[in-house]
Formats: sequence, C-alpha cells, structure tokens
Amino acid sequence: MRKKFGFTGETIQAFHAGWVLGAKIHPLSLSTVHRALESGDRLGYSHYDSLIIASALEAGCDILYSEDLQHNHRIDGALTIVNPFAA
Repeated sequence: MRKKFGFTGETIQAFHAGWVLGAKIHPLSLSTVHRALESGDRLGYSHYDSLIIASALEAGCDILYSEDLQHNHRIDGALTIVNPFAA
C-alpha cells in the first residue's frame, strides 16, 4: 500500500485496525511449514508465498487475495488466488 499507492504509515495502520476487527488469525505451525515446503516444490511458489498459501488452506479459506500470485490459480481444488487489482 505504501509503495504502490503512496499511503502513509498512519493511513495503513488505520486501514489495518479496521480490517482486522473480527478477523480470524491462523497461527504458523510446524504442519504449516511442512505443507508450504511440499506445495512450494509442487507449485513453484517462493517459500514465503507457499507459507501464505499453506496457512490459507489450513484455515479453510476459499479465496486468497494477492496481487503477487497467479490470478485465478486454483490450488488443491479448495483455494483460488484472486488479484483484487486485475481488470
């Protein structure tokens, strides 16, 4: 948000505070790391992107919003990556 849109830290903090209210936080576990290593090899994503994907799958998410990952990529028949900025 800072680099792409030029938002200040204060604006990002205000957005984040409003967005996380009621959000479910999924902790990183050893099983998440193992799943990320497996899926990273299989899917070709970086380790950090694979951790995000593994966390989303373990949390039961249907959609993962990311501008960096492949838009409309369906993973394991359960998770779809959506670029919110795609036209």
